[in-house]
Amino acid sequence: MQGADSGNDSCFPFTEYISYSTELLPSTNILSMLLLLTVVPGAILNSLILATIWRVKPLQTPSNLFLCNLAISDLAVCVIAQPLALAWRWSEMNNSSYDIVCPLAVITSLASSQFAGVSLVTVTVASVDRYLALYLHLMYTSSVTTRRVGIVCAFTWFASTFVVFMAFAGRSTYNALCSALLPICILTVAFSFFKIVKVLMRHHTQIAAQSMSSNSSQSDMVSNLTRYRKSIAGLSTILLLLFVCYFPFIVVMIVWEILGTTTTTL
Repeated sequence: MQGADSGNDSCFPFTEYISYSTELLPSTNILSMLLLLTVVPGAILNSLILATIWRVKPLQTPSNLFLCNLAISDLAVCVIAQPLALAWRWSEMNNSSYDIVCPLAVITSLASSQFAGVSLVTVTVASVDRYLALYLHLMYTSSVTTRRVGIVCAFTWFASTFVVFMAFAGRSTYNALCSALLPICILTVAFSFFKIVKVLMRHHTQIAAQSMSSNSSQSDMVSNLTRYRKSIAGLSTILLLLFVCYFPFIVVMIVWEILGTTTTTL
């Protein structure tokens, strides 16, 4: 890479990574293809979610505000973070000047970490919101208001920004913070889904008992059971996808911190 071997080779906090850009070229090509395949569909689908909630007033609920926040962060990933990542990867592939690659590396990392962090925290608080909807029952509407949800959504952006800029306090600090916060978010989602499943099981048992006492048809009971299983399957799928997406990153952060930034560990 032009300029990498000169005296000015500091690209904090990515100096070590950029020095391995040649060895990482195969993974760079694969990542570029994945980004190209997902950027347009992701932008369109998230835009449709926002447009639908904006135009349909019955959908403008406090809970759907979390969905809007998630769609905004994911849309920002598609229209900001992913194009920046492509520019960064292509600049590496074309052996661009170190003075070009370094700013792209820093800006891309900050943007992608910012928006991904907002998405993760939003999914976490949204899962807690779904549990509260079952736990609070009639009190949910008065307790979970649009104003309070808006404050929580603003907090997701503030918290993510704080974590992102901790990278400038040192790689070890940033890795340790991510390695601690990511499992907390995932465990919170898992706990919320577990509590939701328990509540659904209890409600299903009560409904089944009421159906038997009122001599409801067996087909209605089977239908209720089918919907119940689908709801659990949907919740389990979300949790599994969240784990699959973030677990490798957590492992890399831990391995990187323990073994250091060698070509093999990267």
